[in-house]
Amino acid sequence: MAPLLEFPPSLTGRQRAVLHELAGAAGIPHRSLGDTNSRVLRLGADDGNLIQVTPEDAGKKNLFTDEELCRTLLKHFQIDAASALSESRPTGSKWRLDTRHPASTRPKQGPTGEAVPMTIDAFVDKMLPLLDMERDAEMEQSGEALGKLSAAAAQAKGLCNLRCSDVSGGLLGRTLLTLVSNKGPASGKDLLPLPAHKFGPHDIVAVRPSKGEAGGAP
Repeated sequence: MAPLLEFPPSLTGRQRAVLHELAGAAGIPHRSLGDTNSRVLRLGADDGNLIQVTPEDAGKKNLFTDEELCRTLLKHFQIDAASALSESRPTGSKWRLDTRHPASTRPKQGPTGEAVPMTIDAFVDKMLPLLDMERDAEMEQSGEALGKLSAAAAQAKGLCNLRCSDVSGGLLGRTLLTLVSNKGPASGKDLLPLPAHKFGPHDIVAVRPSKGEAGGAP
């Protein structure tokens, strides 16, 4: 039976993004599951043999080294990830050069054969597509999970039935929305307080147009 690898939430954002990219290039199903602090990454078909991957040294905050990930992918999927993981490291990291890769895919080398550190610009160009891939995977997974919940269950996990009361500009051209409860008065100081929720920074939310009249509240 084909393996279904499950990596714990302790993966770094860089490692998670690279694993998504490598699995996609190899045609291996890949997805993220769970909430922000308990988010796991699975590689393989859902009917595969589930293997919960743990780092060799669990005492270091359950963190994986790139070398451990390389060995795991090579063992279970015959994927050599050394080049992809080393190229995604920012300046100052110790790169592990894999001579089994063709020269076009290896990190650049200096005149004496040492790895040349990646510049900040090159690191950003490498990471942005990977981060976009991870964000798209999270949005797809969140949308599927939300679609299966009843209104009561969705409210228990977050906030529902809100309306936008104000729109303003934020730093770096971002748009800031002020959301208030859709129950109670339309405006004024007697707005109902929001219920307890589990929203935190960088959580994914869905904002949809109101079904009310065009001239009504947002």
